[in-house]
Amino acid sequence: MHYKDFQVLVEVTVKDGDTSKMRGDLLENVAKRVLVALQFTHVSTDVRVTGCELDIKAKDNQTGESIIAECKAYRDKTISADVLTKMLGNIMVHGYASAWLICTSKLGKDAKGIVDKLQEDPTRARQLRVYEPERLVKLLVDTGGVFSPEHLVVPGGNRSVSERTLLITDIGQFWAVPILGVQSGVADTVLVFDATNGKQISNPAIVRELSERDSNLRSLTWVAGAADLTAISALNDAALRIELDNIAPVPIADDWSDYRPSRPQDFVGRDATLEEITRYLFEVSDRRVATRLLAIKAPSGWGKSSFLVKLRSTCQGPKLRDRVFLYAVDCRTAASSRYPELALKKCFEDASENGFIKSAPPPIGSAGQPFSSPESQVVLEELRRDRKCIVLFFDQFEEITTKQQLSDLFNQVKYMCSAIESAGENVVLGFSWKTDGTIPTDHPAYHVWHSFSDRRREFELPLFSKAETSQLLSKLSKNLNQPIEVWLRKLLAEHSQGYPWLLKKLCVHVFRVLQSKPARQRELFERALDVEALFRKDLADLDAGQTACLERVAKESPADNFSITEQFGEPVVSSLLHRRLVIRNAGKLVVYWDIFRDYVLFQQVPAIPTRYVPVSSPQTAKRLLLELSSGNLNSIATLERRLRLNRGTLDNVSRDLVMMGACRYDRKNGKVGLVQPDEPSTLRSMSLFFSNHVFSRALSEEFGAGFRGVSAESVNDTLFPLFDAESFANKTIRVSTARWLAWQQVLGFVAIDGDGSITHSTKPVQLRSFEDLQTEQRAHRGNFTFKGEAPPLRVSTLLRRLHLGGYTPTKEDRNALMVLRSLRIIPSTTQPVLKAPPQGLDPDLWLALTAMRQKTLQEASRILEGDPGATSLEIGEVVVDITGHHLSDASKRRYGAGLLTWANWAGEQIMGIRTKPAGGLVPPTPAQLI
Repeated sequence: MHYKDFQVLVEVTVKDGDTSKMRGDLLENVAKRVLVALQFTHVSTDVRVTGCELDIKAKDNQTGESIIAECKAYRDKTISADVLTKMLGNIMVHGYASAWLICTSKLGKDAKGIVDKLQEDPTRARQLRVYEPERLVKLLVDTGGVFSPEHLVVPGGNRSVSERTLLITDIGQFWAVPILGVQSGVADTVLVFDATNGKQISNPAIVRELSERDSNLRSLTWVAGAADLTAISALNDAALRIELDNIAPVPIADDWSDYRPSRPQDFVGRDATLEEITRYLFEVSDRRVATRLLAIKAPSGWGKSSFLVKLRSTCQGPKLRDRVFLYAVDCRTAASSRYPELALKKCFEDASENGFIKSAPPPIGSAGQPFSSPESQVVLEELRRDRKCIVLFFDQFEEITTKQQLSDLFNQVKYMCSAIESAGENVVLGFSWKTDGTIPTDHPAYHVWHSFSDRRREFELPLFSKAETSQLLSKLSKNLNQPIEVWLRKLLAEHSQGYPWLLKKLCVHVFRVLQSKPARQRELFERALDVEALFRKDLADLDAGQTACLERVAKESPADNFSITEQFGEPVVSSLLHRRLVIRNAGKLVVYWDIFRDYVLFQQVPAIPTRYVPVSSPQTAKRLLLELSSGNLNSIATLERRLRLNRGTLDNVSRDLVMMGACRYDRKNGKVGLVQPDEPSTLRSMSLFFSNHVFSRALSEEFGAGFRGVSAESVNDTLFPLFDAESFANKTIRVSTARWLAWQQVLGFVAIDGDGSITHSTKPVQLRSFEDLQTEQRAHRGNFTFKGEAPPLRVSTLLRRLHLGGYTPTKEDRNALMVLRSLRIIPSTTQPVLKAPPQGLDPDLWLALTAMRQKTLQEASRILEGDPGATSLEIGEVVVDITGHHLSDASKRRYGAGLLTWANWAGEQIMGIRTKPAGGLVPPTPAQLI
């Protein structure tokens, strides 16, 4: 039997907290009654046979054959092929005549294929009997257990939804009939009938209890008796029509400088992702792919809404407008748990108004049964026939997780996702999801999102590439009607680091400055950009009322426009809208960015991992910093002469120091100076820049914080994927990585051992002056050459402290630590742990023996044997010869003096040639220090 005027559904409903077994038991009891009515005997449940457990076993009283029955009380998924193959296997193994499947959901595509295959052979067809909802109801009606749904009498002139749902519960069986709202076109109320006699239930207690069960109709208003139906339905219908009218599409910017999602003509990049998604939608329209759920994922501010606006525009273009219709809604306008089905209704209405479908927009019964009406089947048939696809996209989906009153909305979304997926029609549900948000694991949204993770297509938006950044900067230039100078373009690109929201914020800032004063390009970005300063600028000239209003909107976002206006007044709200700090959409007010909302509420700006890699060396930077330490702006021309550096090198190092927050650079006028008040502040700013670097995070994630002995090759392999492969050659990436490591080494974040392995420090020594930047020792492999930077007595004292344990590095011990590292006694200056403590030897003797194995000290001793009066300058040449590094005469003298001191001390410890004076060592003579 087929009910042509309506669809029959079956739901097993239980109370909140009841187990799935309770649900299964209720369906098994119904199946048992049916089998008894059909004159089956020996009906038993929970039958254990070899290898499995069966729901029901029974014997046909007429034929004597034994059958088995499986009961599946599914609601949010279809029957898989595995269920059928398992049943067929049981009848073959255990010799049953046939297997019955009694289920409350439809067969999946593969399961239906198995049934169709069996139907081709009459003998095999009787082995498997499948009772989907409609056939199950017919069986129940024929056996006298259920009143026929076609004879139910709906009171008055109410138009019911084209579905009848049989509710199987622990208090009886009932027919639920949704009533359709005249204005809204969606179901708003539910009438309940006794399924045994067809009489309407007028007992409020029973209706209330049924309304609280977990059925697909739970979000509707359940009515007891006909008296209240008309009034309640009219009220609900009017409210739903208002809510339906307030469903708003994703907003769009008015102009280029608007912070709302970009206009399609202003959108840049994401070409590959656009092509991937449109290709997928074509496959859906051609029914070449089974997936009907998709997601666009990215952190906050990476342009998900702008991407949706562009995707919508692309679908309206000549290539797609006859194949794909996309309707994207802003979930921040959601007002109730009915939002999913209302949005779907609005989507069909819009598709009809735009001529995409010729059929009338269908009524929607519920989120769990969106296509139950005959009108829906007409639309779906049209989509299949014309190879078309309709997409409903939920933007800002995670934003509604903060609204407690909408907690059930996510269950409705789950039901709709299951229904759309099960139907397999040319209708797709899409979601944008913020990947850097945090949702508690006990929140319904968490389970809804993750439960469909393996059943949806996901597309992640990456950072802007260099080409995409360049495109947006070209848009800036075009909208300003003036060219952006090359150096400013470069600084904007470097500051934004590929973050779309940051680039947009910077560009809008530049746009507004240059709109009023076009000649101010040279004044922009003389110093490192402070994002927080731009947010402060947004709030700077607000009065107390405007500030309070903005904070309230941020706290309640999305806030109700009427209540906010009533409390703060139309002028205040209008002023915030005019400044574009607040956006109004369909009766809701939101702060222009959720990033800015966090700043308004918590004074927090997002942590932006640094991606910029310096192009200059630490040695060059140190020379410039020392020259700038007077604090005045210095002429580039003067610096060229004094530092003997060309203009290009100075330009590079100045820009690097600007990015580190150390300098301001007026490139137009050729001047550079320090931006921080003193040297410690400058060094802290530089350290902060590197401590928050994306490379540092990547290495810590890969090897753990405080990692030790990691090879340079492993570091390169880890950092390689973080570079834009299209913009950097492999050789360039290796050079950039090495330069970044050199900076990390200079600032004390890592140490590089003699074999090139890298050790990380979680607590580097705080630098106080530019002289602390030990670039000569740190920047080259030569920093593992023994040069005697600290006197033996200090090194010996430090060695004993290390041997005792519990030592923490200090600034005063830096040189002594470097000596121990060059002697391979410790792995690094940041991780001063003895590799092999002295065993049975006096520590001084052990230290002397270790030092005398160093090539520099051996060579210095050889020179002194031949010429006891050799000067420190002559001894210092040893370091140049061994390392191959260029050193100034001052450095040669410094290292030579250290080697002389160590040669005397080590010889005394080993040979006992001299008697120790009170100081513990024989200093070099004045002549040797010349």
